[in-house]
Order: sequence, then C-alpha cells, then structure tokens
Amino acid sequence: MKIIPYENNHLNACLELFNSNEPTYFDESERAPFEKYLKGDKYSYWVLMDEGNLLACGGFEIEKPGDARIVWLMVERSKQGKGYGATLMQHFEHLIVDSKQFNKISLMTAQVVNKFYEKLGYKTLKFEPKYWCDRFDLYYMEKGI
Repeated sequence: MKIIPYENNHLNACLELFNSNEPTYFDESERAPFEKYLKGDKYSYWVLMDEGNLLACGGFEIEKPGDARIVWLMVERSKQGKGYGATLMQHFEHLIVDSKQFNKISLMTAQVVNKFYEKLGYKTLKFEPKYWCDRFDLYYMEKGI
C-alpha cells in the first residue's frame, strides 16, 4: 500500500470512487463539483494505491490562515472498514502538523460518516439539517493540533 500525490491520470479512477459511494455517501449533485475540483488547482490531494488499484483519495486545503480543511475524502465502497480512510487521515494529519503552519484541522461531513471522524478525535461544532441535500445534514468538525 502506498499514498502518492494525485495526478491528472488518476481522474477517472477517483470519479469511479465517487460513483461507488453514491447515493449512500454522496449525492449525485456533488459529482460535478468534485470533478471540477480534481481538474483545478489543489493544495494537497492524495491517492491511496494497493496492488496497482486506486482504493481511496482525499486531501486538504487552506481554509484560512492556520486552518487546514480536509476535502473530498472517499474510499472505494467495497473496501470500506479496512483502515484505508484512517490511513489517509493519519497521512494528512502528519503533513499538516509537520508543516507548522496550522493550529487546527477542520472538515465538513454528513451524518453517514461523522462517527468515523469522531473516532479520530474530531468534535462537532456545528450541525445544519439538509445542508448538502434533503438526505444529508452538515456536521462541521474540528480537531486541534
């Protein structure tokens, strides 16, 4: 297993990851913004490979000075629960801490995965029902460094 920086040739595999997680974890309306993100400038976006297969992707952006925001983290649906998401999060957290430019990590997620982030030490600071779509509520979460 290895974690490498995202490259343009990973686009289709990342979109397939998205498709594998829809509609349970993402709404179809989020696919176009995800694809636009992948095609645009990114601060730090990564893919997790295992035996030549792209199994997970995600990264972080600078939300504002001192705040690293986790973005577009996803694991291929059939591979969830095997530690790939936690491995990516650990990778991001090490990069964020080692950079010495952040004092917190934030993320915006939905009720289908907020418990995953709680296990990693993130706390919900804001809740907004039906934020993403009628099915998905917003959980704004943070973790201090």
